[in-house]
Amino acid sequence: MTVEKVTTVDRVADALRAEILGGGLAPGTPLREVEVATTTGVSRGSVRQAFSVLVNEGLLSRDSYRSVMVTALDEQDIREIYQARRMIELAAVEATAQADEEQLTALRQAYEEFVSAVEGGDSDEIHLADVKAHSALVAVLGSRRLSRMHSGLMGELRLAVTAQYQSPPDGAALVRGHRDFIDLITAGRTDEARAQLAARFDHSEELLVAAFRAAAREGQG
Repeated sequence: MTVEKVTTVDRVADALRAEILGGGLAPGTPLREVEVATTTGVSRGSVRQAFSVLVNEGLLSRDSYRSVMVTALDEQDIREIYQARRMIELAAVEATAQADEEQLTALRQAYEEFVSAVEGGDSDEIHLADVKAHSALVAVLGSRRLSRMHSGLMGELRLAVTAQYQSPPDGAALVRGHRDFIDLITAGRTDEARAQLAARFDHSEELLVAAFRAAAREGQG
């Protein structure tokens, strides 16, 4: 039996993370220790530590004056996030050729949970299940550091998606992509699985970049 200890810092970080990723705190929104401490009823020290946690995750940023704000990503950030994802996840696809049955089972289970989330229709659940499916793939590499890095990338990506997209994701298209990918992995066709995932990355990256450009034009108008 294991008991997970949840600290005050964890709770504050979780609450802020949920607000940011849920769209309640828009990119660029400044956060002040005193205000957050008063609202949450915790010490400024705990809030300061929670800020540090989210800065490390890329969800908050500090400027040269040590002020904290919700991270505002731009087109270059999106390009870099996808570049890093390709390096990690495409390597993980190649590693599936030597994956054991437990790892493959985790991939299949994550896919089934993703399908269930899509059927439920909740955008937050769909995103979380999508992240879990990609995380299960990265876990095949057996590197905790790469998994932590990937988790940060996915958090930043969700921040960008939340800021740009108001409509729910196309669940049916996402299910098809995941299903085809899992089928290729299960069949041992890693080269095709790698090409399929790379193509999906290309498509989603360009859609998100286009959304950023459209928002920039609208802001200038």
